[in-house]
Formats: sequence, C-alpha cells, structure tokens
Amino acid sequence: MSSQSLLPFLEYLPELHFCETDPAAVEKGFFALYEKITGLTLAPGNPERLFIETVASIVAMQRVVIDESARSQLLAYAAGEHLDHLGAWVSTQRLAASPAKDVLRVELASVQGAAWTAPQGTRVTPNGTLLFATDSALVIPAGQTVGEVGITCLAEGAVGNGYLAGQIARLVDPLPFVASVANVGGTSGGADVEADDNFRERIQLAPAQYSVAGPDDAYVYWVRSAHQLIKDVAVVSPAPVEVELYPLLADGAVPEQSMLDLVSATVLQKSRVPLTDRVSVKAPVVVEYPIEITWWLEARQSASLAPIATAVNAAVAAFAAWQRAKLGRDITPSELIRQVQSAGVKRVVATSPADTPLHPWEVAHASGIIVTFGGLE
Repeated sequence: MSSQSLLPFLEYLPELHFCETDPAAVEKGFFALYEKITGLTLAPGNPERLFIETVASIVAMQRVVIDESARSQLLAYAAGEHLDHLGAWVSTQRLAASPAKDVLRVELASVQGAAWTAPQGTRVTPNGTLLFATDSALVIPAGQTVGEVGITCLAEGAVGNGYLAGQIARLVDPLPFVASVANVGGTSGGADVEADDNFRERIQLAPAQYSVAGPDDAYVYWVRSAHQLIKDVAVVSPAPVEVELYPLLADGAVPEQSMLDLVSATVLQKSRVPLTDRVSVKAPVVVEYPIEITWWLEARQSASLAPIATAVNAAVAAFAAWQRAKLGRDITPSELIRQVQSAGVKRVVATSPADTPLHPWEVAHASGIIVTFGGLE
C-alpha cells in the first residue's frame, strides 16, 4: 500500500451560481416583463424606463449577495468564517498561528562555585524589537560554563522564522556572569493562521478521521492537522502492519526532527491508530537533479529579447517549484520544456534533467540551474 492524497478535486466541479447576477440580464428581464404586462415599449430617457433601470440595478446587487450567501455554504466557495462553520460539521478546526522556536546557548564568563540559574521566560532578541523567551529555567551546574535551553518567539506566526544560528545574541533581561548568548540552529516552525485553501483540503479529508481501520486518508488527515506548514503526505506500508508517514512542508521543504516529533505526537494516539499498526514518521528523501537548457528566439522577436529572457528564467524557477511541491512527483523534462516554450521562445533543448521516476516518499530538488541563450534564428 502506498498513496498520495486521494482527495476528490474540487476544481473538477462545474461553476455553480444560484441566481442570475448580471445587471444587464436582470434589467432585460424587467423590461420584458413590463412590455408583456403593458404592451408598451419604453424609449430611452422615458421616466418609467429610468425607474425600472434603477430598480433593476438594486435587484442585481441583492442577487449578488444572495448568490454569494448560497455559494458560501459549499466547500468549494466558502472562505473565512463560513469555512470555519463548515469545518465544525466534521469536527475540524482551523489551525491557529504558532510561534517560531529554537535552542539558546548561554555561556558564562567564568566557572561558578554554585549552580547558576536563568529563570523561565528570560528574554532575548535579534534586533531589539522581536522577542524570544526561554521555555523553562536553565540551570548550569557548578563547574560548568555552558548550557542550552529552548526558546519560543513571543510573536506568533512566521515573523519569527529565518533567524540563522548566532543572530539572536542580545539578552533583554539582565543576568549576572553571562558572557554571551546565541541561538544554535536557526529559528523555524512559526506559522500564521491556517489559510483557507489548506483548511479546505483538510475539511475534504475530515470524514477519514472517523475510521481507525488504517485507510491512507485517515493518516493524511491527522498528519496535515499537526501543522499548517505540512502540504503533502506520503503513506507507505513496506510490510504488513508497518506504516511509514512522510510529511512534506511548504515549498518542498523537508521537515526537521522537531516537526517530525510534532507529527508523531498528533498521529500516534490510541484513538487514531489501529491496534495492530506500527507507525513511524520519517523525513522525505531528497532526490537532486540538475537543470540545463538552451533556448533560441526568432530573429523578428529580437526587440523582445530582454523580457523573454526574464520570462524564461521565471518559467524555469516555476518548474523547479512545481517539481518539489509534491512527494513522488516524477522528474519530467517535458513539463520543463512546455513551461519554457510558453515564455515565447522559438525552441528549447533540455540537456538535463532526464526522465526519473520517484518513489512516493521522495521529493525532487533542483541542485543547479544553467539557462543558456542559444541565439536568434
């Protein structure tokens, strides 16, 4: 058993409206009804005609409200609070914002004769504005000068992400004997309130949560519910009763151990896992591939060389992003050629990558990009 998400795709549904909202069509209907009742045709500028046009415009605006109200009851169109209420029908809540985290290393100026303590909530900052606080009290035993403690950003959301090791190095709350403080690994894990599209996908998966018989979608639902940065999941069973879960983060990022631990804590509960399943959460395997293309332009388009070159580079970047956005997505050079061709070039030759099938737990990352202009033809 192996699977990507088995979601029913909402984009395959036809566009749906519950009433006519086009002002011209509404107005035409009013005039037709007036003429049917009175047998008269209204000339432009006629007072009755102006009155009917005014009423028709008001009715058209009301119909827009009616149509949107009805559409907001459907999963494909609901947004914001309407989507929250749809989620409540299947016991699924929007994921709240979460703060970024890291580990702080504290170094003392000298060896102390007694244990040195920094209280829980001690604050540090990278820039004097954004604050991080220690998750617990830090105790450095007597005779030692270095200790580490977890820190959490006091501002929820993605704002705390991306600070590299050593950038959080200013102590806000004074402590004696401290020589230096610095974050160790780089801040990550912060996320804004779950976006509508991500929440909508989880609502689609929600019925699977009521089963503990081991369907793929049940595992996908619970993994996706662990954190809003998780955008894809591979569920693989290499042997009977063995289940491996591979979460993939936004933009094809591979989760760190802290994220894998969070997924494990969310999924591995007695009410969510069959008694006979042995479940493990693992990081996806990155398959690196090079991109090397050469493209040519028609001579008559020489004046457009600069904007087309920019479009080609954007198309290559879009292909790389598309390729890493899903687990198990085969490396497909024909898709690269298609996207570059759509930028307006005459022809393109892709030296690499080669067609490469991937396993469900693998994700393709571009390791190097070389784009060459072959000339005018």
